[in-house]
Amino acid sequence: MKHWHIAIMACALPLAACDRPAEERVTIQARDAVTRRLIDPGSARFRDVYIVQDAPRTPADDGDRHVVCGQVDAKNRAGVRIGFRRYSWSDRGGAPWIEGQGGGARDPWCTT
Repeated sequence: MKHWHIAIMACALPLAACDRPAEERVTIQARDAVTRRLIDPGSARFRDVYIVQDAPRTPADDGDRHVVCGQVDAKNRAGVRIGFRRYSWSDRGGAPWIEGQGGGARDPWCTT
């Protein structure tokens, strides 16, 4: 009987992802976008991650976007950790900006 309950829980866990708060979904999307740009995605470590909600691109913009800011550390081609570097990502598309890697543009709403 115990094994039956475990099977139900295992099947129900993926469905719980649909009920995650918007902030958690946005954070996961940002981490995915950042790790795709790394040489060794499996080595990524994140810290100081925060979200700026409804950050307008310009004063005339309507807002309604999320910007995820934080720091990421990963290994380079030699297998050595590069140290924590700042990153920013917006849910309005575009490549994430990672300090020292170019691509995208650092979002002015990120203060770290």
